[in-house]
Amino acid sequence: MFYGIIVRVKTGGMFFLAVKEVAERWGLPLFLDSSGNETNGRCSQMFIDEGIGLRENLPERLQRDFAKLRKYYDEGDWFHFDIFFEGVEATVKGYYLAGKISRDDLNSIFRKYGIL
Repeated sequence: MFYGIIVRVKTGGMFFLAVKEVAERWGLPLFLDSSGNETNGRCSQMFIDEGIGLRENLPERLQRDFAKLRKYYDEGDWFHFDIFFEGVEATVKGYYLAGKISRDDLNSIFRKYGIL
C-alpha cells in the first residue's frame, strides 16, 4: 500500500514545489522531516522503547532486522528506518502466523517499536 510521499528538502524550492503538486494531484499526504515544517500528513518518527526487552532466542532473521533498525536509529536515518520497518513489520506478522513467535513476542516487538 502506498501511503504518501516523503520529502527531505527545504520547503519552497523548485523540487519541493513539484513534489507537492504531484502529492496534491494524487491526493497523497506529504511527509516532511522533523524540521518544524507543516505537513499534510504526519512526520515520520523513529521509535524504540529501550525499557521493553525482547526474547534473546528470537529467530535469527528478526535479530538481524532489529540490528539494522538499531543502526538506522543510532545514525538518525529516519527515512531508511521507516522504509525498512515496513518490511520488518510484515516479517514479524508472518512469523507469528507461522507459529515461529508467540503472541507475547508479537506484542512486545510492536510495543518496543511503537506500533501498540
